Amino acid sequence: MGNNKNLHGHLFALTANVMWGLMSPIGKSALQEFSAISVTTFRMVGAAAAFWILCILYCWRFTGYYVLIYFARLQMIPKEYYEYAALFGAGKVQSFRYITLPILLPTITFTIVLSIMNAFKCYREAFLLGGNYPNDSIYLLQHFMNNNFQNLNYQKISSAAVSIVLLLILFTGICYALYRIVERGK
Repeated sequence: MGNNKNLHGHLFALTANVMWGLMSPIGKSALQEFSAISVTTFRMVGAAAAFWILCILYCWRFTGYYVLIYFARLQMIPKEYYEYAALFGAGKVQSFRYITLPILLPTITFTIVLSIMNAFKCYREAFLLGGNYPNDSIYLLQHFMNNNFQNLNYQKISSAAVSIVLLLILFTGICYALYRIVERGK
């Protein structure tokens, strides 16, 4: 029942937005003015800032997610570890280095792999900033694949897909090897 109310609320908000945009001349003109201002502002800022704008958007989009992952893992560390270390004279830096960091290492590896995979999901933002053929600083793999798909270059698309899978497997293997080296050193 709670999901139904949530769905009805979202449908009501969507309907209100669509009706406002379609029926109200103020809504139409405001949307047109905003889109014209944003395109003009982006063109004035230029391509030099496009990459940094995309980086800021990425951080804004995923920082809360990663903070939640780290927070959940930090909550799982038993307080007794810190109490035991304090009894033997360990300070905050030593507690962090010898207790917190080794316990967080698998989570750090997981979030690094996750952030690389999520970096490939920033196509929508790059497309909104630059369109089909943006500046080279934000020309992503998805742009390449979409443009080649429209031109029917299937060989390039499949080679790009295989290349990115191999790079992800290689990077994940390197992270796992580093994790095993650190675990063996304990």
